[in-house]
Amino acid sequence: MFTVSSVMKNLLLPLCVVSLTTGELREPEQIKEAQEEIQKFITALESDEFIIRHEAGKKFLKWSSQHRTLILDLLPNAIKKAPGPEERARLEHIAKTLYFSVGTPSYGFRFVKTETTEVQQGGLTVLSVTEGAAAERGGLLAGDLVIELNSIKIAPLHDQEDIASLFLSQSPGEKVKLHILRKGKALILNIRPDKKKTLVDPDSPQAQKAFLIWLKSQTP
Repeated sequence: MFTVSSVMKNLLLPLCVVSLTTGELREPEQIKEAQEEIQKFITALESDEFIIRHEAGKKFLKWSSQHRTLILDLLPNAIKKAPGPEERARLEHIAKTLYFSVGTPSYGFRFVKTETTEVQQGGLTVLSVTEGAAAERGGLLAGDLVIELNSIKIAPLHDQEDIASLFLSQSPGEKVKLHILRKGKALILNIRPDKKKTLVDPDSPQAQKAFLIWLKSQTP
């Protein structure tokens, strides 16, 4: 997302903004155009005519698909400030569709959930690392204990689906910070997961959990 404070229907533009998603520099004109498209969509949702709301959704999704990273930078704030539950739900659906449209992150290691008294918390014990995969390139080794991913502790995640959702919530190619223990020594590894072509149903429970983790990380 952008570090931009904005209020729907009364948007203030900065001189320039750096995307927290890609690091790209966005010009005010780009931001203004995207904000106007979001606002047009929200306004159309106020119509009593189903066909108007439906067509507006199709049009906005098509435009957003052509400006994926830009619109994903702005949608978290738009979702947070949505005027009603329907607008929020529709914006969330489009954000999920865009977020998972490029495939899923692939790390290249197998693990088992482990409880340990060494740090009085649980973690993921790495069983094996695939040669040439993102995990190996980032320095992860078999036997390492992963205790945090991007400052989110592994210990409270007892459900396998919750753990999978946490890893799924990261974007392919973007840096993921792993806090690990290696033979008792604390280390931080930076890994950029590869892109797996397998697409995810954005409405599946796992995708919903992953999306909410991502959304929370994008909104202060």
